[in-house]
Amino acid sequence: MQIFGGEFFAPLDAAFLRTNSATCADSALCADFTPRTDAVTHADPAPRTDQVPHINPTPHTNTAPRTNRGIGVAGVASGRQGISLLAQTLRDLGVRRVGIASFACWTMVEPWELEGIGIDFLPVGADLLPCPRALAEYPGPAHALFFATVFGIQPGSALRRELAAFRSRGGAIALDLTHEALTHKPLMYEALTHEVLTSETFTTAAPPHEAPAHEVLTSETPAPKQLTHKALQPQLPDYADFAVASLRKWLPIPDGAWVAGPGITQPLSRSSHDAAVTSRTWQQICTGQDCGAEALVDQALTPAPLSEISRGILRRLDTRALLERRLENSRALRAALKARIAELVNPGARGALRFLGDGRFAVVIDLPVPATRALQYAQTLAAQGVYSPAFWPPVRNSLADTWPAVLALPIDQRYTPADMQVLARRVVRALHDS
Repeated sequence: MQIFGGEFFAPLDAAFLRTNSATCADSALCADFTPRTDAVTHADPAPRTDQVPHINPTPHTNTAPRTNRGIGVAGVASGRQGISLLAQTLRDLGVRRVGIASFACWTMVEPWELEGIGIDFLPVGADLLPCPRALAEYPGPAHALFFATVFGIQPGSALRRELAAFRSRGGAIALDLTHEALTHKPLMYEALTHEVLTSETFTTAAPPHEAPAHEVLTSETPAPKQLTHKALQPQLPDYADFAVASLRKWLPIPDGAWVAGPGITQPLSRSSHDAAVTSRTWQQICTGQDCGAEALVDQALTPAPLSEISRGILRRLDTRALLERRLENSRALRAALKARIAELVNPGARGALRFLGDGRFAVVIDLPVPATRALQYAQTLAAQGVYSPAFWPPVRNSLADTWPAVLALPIDQRYTPADMQVLARRVVRALHDS
């Protein structure tokens, strides 16, 4: 079984949204925590098409679902495929080099290289986002910037000023929104249906297509109604031109990601290899057995549409209940860790523990230790069956000395606050033993 670097999730019948509030035994927690890698809804204006590179895109033969704001939105099988589609689109727009925030996972880097685009790594600040001073010196024309809003962290005022300046120089900005993917619900639905849904879909107290939080989704759950008045526009953050997000990092689905921006087109066909990947991945999700699915996912580089299995689950998903559960777990785990870890990682510095992010995707600890030590902590926890949702070793040896020392811990919707108490004990034990 692949521990790190994959997108495998737990079996759907192993409490996708758990309602049992009893404290689980350590052995049960060990069985439940499963490998995964790698979260403020924006109502900002859509990206200005005069701010992307000045070379017209090469015409595509497949269809391009468009919103009324001129954003193309496509649903693809994986985040890696989404970045590939993004890289292809920007390459056709004339982009020849991309600046990537140096804190990134391998799948954020490789697709650009496969499309022949040169890569420059930009240093990150304490917020894990691109350093504004480094961005100020990065050229615009024929260049793009790509970074993740890691753990839901949003750009501050200094970075936003430099992002605007970069766009004014002719550069294009692309985001990886995976760690806040479910807070961009209109974009997810656009990728599923290629239709603009209405504001009523997202504002009613109990949308008719959403299953209660305690239910396991089934094929009998009704699909969303298509409403026809006052469209709610899928929109990107106002400082970006393009975005991509993987949904597999959040949910037990065999495939699923979306990518959005001017010129983005929807792949039309799925090959026999795509079907085999879906089948094998779904088998792995349902049985919990290693079926070699992740190797197939890694080989499926050509962008392909989502499977009907994933579309069906995503259409019936109760994202509100899911995010509420995750935030509840996040609060419980932070509270359980605060008093315990400070003395272990920095003796005598009680209360010095620093958390990063908004708590929707993971609880993330900024550790006052070398990055290699933080990676060792994650590996120690993995040996106990607790897998980090973002285990990112340095993507280049040259970046190792400046790599952030962070530890991301799972808080997803399969678990309860009682489970978080067990997890906190395991984390403290791992830090103590390492």
